[in-house]
Amino acid sequence: MKWYIKVIKNYAAFDSRASRREFIWFHITNVLLVLAFSLVVSGAAFAVMLFSTGLTVGSESLGAILTGSVVSSLILSAGGAVLLFYDLFLFIPSLALTVRRLHDAEHSWLFLFISLIPIIGGLMLLVLLFTKGNDGANKYGRNPLEER
Repeated sequence: MKWYIKVIKNYAAFDSRASRREFIWFHITNVLLVLAFSLVVSGAAFAVMLFSTGLTVGSESLGAILTGSVVSSLILSAGGAVLLFYDLFLFIPSLALTVRRLHDAEHSWLFLFISLIPIIGGLMLLVLLFTKGNDGANKYGRNPLEER
């Protein structure tokens, strides 16, 4: 979690370097947070559907099912909206982290455009992002592993 918070604190720092550990742990934490939130929202929507269909009998059941369906749809929509705002909030920090990670291997931010090459571009960018950074200082700053 400390790497996640570090990235948020360095919200728009595009000019330094980031270690592989910082990059990997930020993204692992991000995936786990989104997964946990999605499971809670899906579970709540499922529970509403389950209780709306299980508590009624006869002619009232159609109305309960429709009400449960509408409420669960609203829960899922609200959860999707929260995730959208979360993604928008993390766009700049994620971009800054990716640029800092490229800087660690002494690559320019322009290498982000490699990802626009169909099929292999994203893989090439991933290889660059997981490449070990330069030992010692480079033109983008000190080695992040030496700053501990």
